[in-house]
Amino acid sequence: MKRHTVSLITAFILILTACEEGPRVVLDPDYEMDAFIPTQLSVYTPLPSELEPTPTRVPFLISGTRYRLPSNAMSFYPPVIWEVNSENSQYVKYVSRDKRAFFEAGYESTGYDLALESFVNYVDNAINALYGKTEQFEIVEDIKNSDRRLITSQFINNGLVWKTRDVFIQKNFVVYFFSFHALEADWDHYLPGFIEIYESLEPTTGLVTSDDLYEFTTVYTDPGNVFQVRKPIGWGASDINIINEETQNVVLSAPDGLASFQIFIHSSQEALTPENIGQTAIGILREFVAADMAFIDNQLLPDGRIRMDWISSDSDSSGFAFFWLEKFELYVICFSQRDIREGIYRQANYQIGDSFRFLN
Repeated sequence: MKRHTVSLITAFILILTACEEGPRVVLDPDYEMDAFIPTQLSVYTPLPSELEPTPTRVPFLISGTRYRLPSNAMSFYPPVIWEVNSENSQYVKYVSRDKRAFFEAGYESTGYDLALESFVNYVDNAINALYGKTEQFEIVEDIKNSDRRLITSQFINNGLVWKTRDVFIQKNFVVYFFSFHALEADWDHYLPGFIEIYESLEPTTGLVTSDDLYEFTTVYTDPGNVFQVRKPIGWGASDINIINEETQNVVLSAPDGLASFQIFIHSSQEALTPENIGQTAIGILREFVAADMAFIDNQLLPDGRIRMDWISSDSDSSGFAFFWLEKFELYVICFSQRDIREGIYRQANYQIGDSFRFLN
């Protein structure tokens, strides 16, 4: 279910508030440390004369037969022997037999061909979504080209150093990606093969549909720890902005800045009641989003939120907003998209909105 009309929002909210993970794929490497097979270390250290030569490592071989995703929109030459750990129409994960290395590959639509600056923003946001919470994350190399970006990095997981190479390749309105991971001790062994794999990419953008729009997401929790949504990995998230003594906000934005999801948290000095909560929410939206905001529809949702659809001529934008009272704080959530990309970003905003769920 990727295309939704406004009239279906209530039904989707009922479904998704009961769903922990939501319907979308999450690119989130787990490193499978429970299955990691460490090298067996002897408590006895032999004399130098008893040392045996280190056995030759089995070469990392790449198959001469292409692997194709079930959608057939992407293919490449995979490793020999490595196992497919998970797979769906636009994503696959391969894992080495000893669990010391793996890689993921997939694609998603951005709706249209992103300009270079927007593509750079997309990749920056994706890297932050994937590794922002890892220990001692460090970018070792960052290579930017007009249609691709290669980032080599490292971080610590469970006390072990992992090295990674993330490759993002833009073809028209589609971003194809590869994410390679290996323990630091094995990195030089695998890197030439990793390069061979992503260089063998054969994209077929004609098979990518609107259902693939910003498909890869990560969980975003609001600053007050009240709700969660699924944020596209290519979208950015700001720090908390202190607007004034009563109001703060956070902005989640598309890589080109033509769509956003804003969270306003308002602590009023006056008691908010059913009689004045709506006026306060509308005042916040008109002050900080669009002064000429006109509301064209509204409805009360089963979970207690009030939803309003709006348009703005001055800013050439439209969207929808939710608001509700959380104890003594007023929450106002505003989705907006510029008219120039209205069709693309209305769908993306619906996807985010459909994933909304309260934590309690």
